[in-house]
Amino acid sequence: AVGDGGAGGEGGGGPTEEVLRLVYTRQAAGKYDLMLYDFEEDAELNLTAGAGISCLKGCVVNADMSWLAWLGDPDDPDDTSLRVARVDVVRKTVRQDTIRVVTDEVSKFAFSGDLLVYSRGVALGTDRSIEVLTEPITGCAAGDGNCPQFVGQINGLGGFRVADEGQVIVVLDVSLSAMTVNLFNAANGLSQTIDVFGEEGGAGSPFDGRQPVGMAPDQSYLIAFTSENFEWKAEYLELRPSPPPRVKIPLFETTTAPTGNCERPMPFNFTNVSLNPIFAEDSEYYYFLVQGACSQRPNADPRTNRPDSDILRLRRDASTPEQVENVTNNPRVSHWSNQTIDDFDLSPDGERLAFVAPLPNAATSRAIWIINPEDKGYDCSRFPGQEDLSGVRRCEFIALPGTAEVRYRGLQFVKVQVPR
Repeated sequence: AVGDGGAGGEGGGGPTEEVLRLVYTRQAAGKYDLMLYDFEEDAELNLTAGAGISCLKGCVVNADMSWLAWLGDPDDPDDTSLRVARVDVVRKTVRQDTIRVVTDEVSKFAFSGDLLVYSRGVALGTDRSIEVLTEPITGCAAGDGNCPQFVGQINGLGGFRVADEGQVIVVLDVSLSAMTVNLFNAANGLSQTIDVFGEEGGAGSPFDGRQPVGMAPDQSYLIAFTSENFEWKAEYLELRPSPPPRVKIPLFETTTAPTGNCERPMPFNFTNVSLNPIFAEDSEYYYFLVQGACSQRPNADPRTNRPDSDILRLRRDASTPEQVENVTNNPRVSHWSNQTIDDFDLSPDGERLAFVAPLPNAATSRAIWIINPEDKGYDCSRFPGQEDLSGVRRCEFIALPGTAEVRYRGLQFVKVQVPR
């Protein structure tokens, strides 16, 4: 079955099979549509076509694609209301008759199991004027005074993290020079502080709730990428009361480091960690996007004029930088195969890593590429691709050749139950 009726006309609760889909926002010709690719049917389609939905401010589906959430009325550029609707996973359409406006003044939102979590309010300086709230995807029951459920309060630098399933919500309260990690259990309403990054009472903050932070699918640990003291680190924190000290793995210097000259061996010739980490379904590995301009440093070879980026990964029990593995292995040269990566996601079975990067020899274009993170091979089932400088054939997977204005973002692999 697909949630509580995840779409009309799905076969009356008979036998189902699991299929893999990739969901993503496509920007083209001034429109922001939510697209999906069905691996079983080898078909791409527009999920929001004719539904009166724009993904300009963000669209997200839940883990089984039975619900869609998005921000704003497409006819009102100032509207920041959060809206949800059921998805017919068989017909691959949004059920317009189920569209519900949740609330207004929403900045961030996410699904966690059968819950919808969102931050609401307007940031007023350093005041904690933004509320983090949660409620059932289907909405609050009539007369339920505890719904939506209050999770915590943050300022404009704060944020929250969830896993696809479960009742645990991590609230990141950023204040002055510290980031406080609070755990909230939606099942019993209990909240507690478990750790503080940095030192409270300082001036200015190296922390931000928008920085790369993620909670593992099993909700047992948090990975935070921090840049205190001009050095990026991966910090492993167990999500439980009185956790042991964080495991800190140094990565590379930031661009503002006094000695940040990028003179380091792979995979450390970068200057920034971008986007939240992505986890393997069993929580054993986490993947993260690194970027930089080491090839553009003073006295660099002028031929290497492209920005650098790669997807790296670590095991959850890693404790040293030597355990970092480079998954995409882009060459540090001025060539199309030095792919500038914008976004990525990992399939639940861990066999597909999708990322957004330019088409060959067309730096202003974008396409979705898929590789196997174990053998690093590209999926060439849809396009013939080209060989890179080392003779490896790299193939785009989803693309509109000749349309440089197309952009992709918000990649999401989902497992969907459909009738046999």
